[in-house]
Amino acid sequence: MKISKEAAQNEYKYLNDLTLARIRDTNYFWITSMIILTGVCALANELKGWFIVIPGMLSIIPICYALAWNLEGIVRMRTYIACMLEPSTQGGWEKAWSNHPLLTKKKIFAPEVVPGIFIAMYAIMLVYMLMIAKCHWPYGLFFFILIFLPVILWVAYGLRVLYLSFASTTWKEYVKGWEKMENKCKYKVGIIIFIFFLFQSFPTYAQNTIDLNQLSINQKKISVSGISAGAYMAEQLQIVFSKIFSGVGVVSGGFYGCAQDGLDGALKYCMPGKQLEDRYTKSLQLTKKLANKGLIDNTCHLKQDKIVIIYGSDDNVVNPKSSQYTKRYYEHFCDRSNISIIKIDGMKHGMSTLQGPLQCGKIGSPFLYKCGIDSAKIILSTIYGDVKSGKPNMNNLYRFDQKKYSNSNSFDDFGYVYVPKQCLSGNCSLHIVLHGCKQGKEFVGEDFIQYSGFLKYAERNNLILLFPQNKSSKVNPSGCWDWWGYTGSDFYNKKATQLNGIKGMVEDMLHNQVN
Repeated sequence: MKISKEAAQNEYKYLNDLTLARIRDTNYFWITSMIILTGVCALANELKGWFIVIPGMLSIIPICYALAWNLEGIVRMRTYIACMLEPSTQGGWEKAWSNHPLLTKKKIFAPEVVPGIFIAMYAIMLVYMLMIAKCHWPYGLFFFILIFLPVILWVAYGLRVLYLSFASTTWKEYVKGWEKMENKCKYKVGIIIFIFFLFQSFPTYAQNTIDLNQLSINQKKISVSGISAGAYMAEQLQIVFSKIFSGVGVVSGGFYGCAQDGLDGALKYCMPGKQLEDRYTKSLQLTKKLANKGLIDNTCHLKQDKIVIIYGSDDNVVNPKSSQYTKRYYEHFCDRSNISIIKIDGMKHGMSTLQGPLQCGKIGSPFLYKCGIDSAKIILSTIYGDVKSGKPNMNNLYRFDQKKYSNSNSFDDFGYVYVPKQCLSGNCSLHIVLHGCKQGKEFVGEDFIQYSGFLKYAERNNLILLFPQNKSSKVNPSGCWDWWGYTGSDFYNKKATQLNGIKGMVEDMLHNQVN
């Protein structure tokens, strides 16, 4: 039908004002809800309780509603314009309309800009979801796939509309593209966003926080173990503070002080296993020198310590010969009967566990392999005697604030500690587990904690497990513990920032200063 210029303008102005008001109001509503939801999700990440997550889930409803009305408002407005424009093929007033901000290509509401905005928005969402999936690996991958496919479908429709905005010769053709996308995707989008934020709010295993000074441990039963860079760090802790530690587990690592000359020595000699005899001799000399200066505890405290060394026969990162030299190093200070060394045939660089996600003989993140050897049991039974396995209660896995223990910003914001309920009253043993490079929560979430195999020995053996977390930086891109000097030249003595940070964690649980 034909309509007059004045009638069309009046109808258009009314519809334009009404639709823009709807879009504006729903966007305000949307933004407000997003702010609230972000706060709720942040709080849920800290408190980790369903009583926090449920309000977060409810706040998603207005977000879905707002997004649906945004799309529907735009589509309805464009459809109405098309219906008015299509019957009229002549007249100058159509040109005046084409200069309106909603129609011109120079403004933000131009036909090709609107779908582009939605495409960009969902592309960013996909990247964000992938990051979340990584933090919740491997279960996050399942949720990511569920959300990924429909969002890709939505983006594909957006690209089609973007194409139509250039290819269409009439508004009618263009609006058909929008109507098609609306009909097929509008309500799916709400479901997608609901699932996405539901997953974002879903609590991880560490649901509670705790202050380490709330705990109390047996001073005579403190030990440490580590993998790769964590193994070097574990030795540094034990050698420097031998008054504190009664045992150490060294997995896929080398001997104390090997990289005393810095990163160059670590990469050229310690890891590939070159000139180890010379470095071993210099390490012994360094140990005696530091002990004489009081920069490490007297080596006499090492005599009765329990030492267990585990390495893979096919380690292509730290040469297996380093483990043999580690054994020789400890034989200078400890009773030989207290030293155990175990070679795991076919294992690459990492740690063997009964529940490792990777098969033996492969190498990759999180560097935990099913090689038929329970390394955690070997380490703990060597240090504490026979240990019994049990089912961990994941409600007993806590986060603790690490910021107060480091003045070098090398620690991550929080670490983890597993505390059996009976240990809340004190007098339990403490074992510290140090991750290797690219094994911290920044890289693998909580996978290292879950799959390393230590948790199942906590409950029945009155054992507190401490999992300090390091993070990446420009000088330490893989989040390794410092065994070559990126925190300073004193990294292997009592002036070391990381060593003193972990010592501070132990002191808080001992409730006294350890000299």
